Amino acid sequence: MIIWTERQIWTFAGDGPDETGSTDTSGFSRPQLVPGGDIGCTDPQSIVFTPRGYMFKTPQGIWELG
Repeated sequence: MIIWTERQIWTFAGDGPDETGSTDTSGFSRPQLVPGGDIGCTDPQSIVFTPRGYMFKTPQGIWELG
């Protein structure tokens, strides 16, 4: 899963909670900050998936997350 904020990008993985809502056995990994400085997405509707990865709008222009 990828989470964009206006100034950061985070990623984590996992199966998520089970049918009871418990995350004791599977859950999610610890969130990891994607390196890149002060880069995030300023327009959620700009996020698109391409064969090369995700493209998204930032204050610095259009960026790609491969």
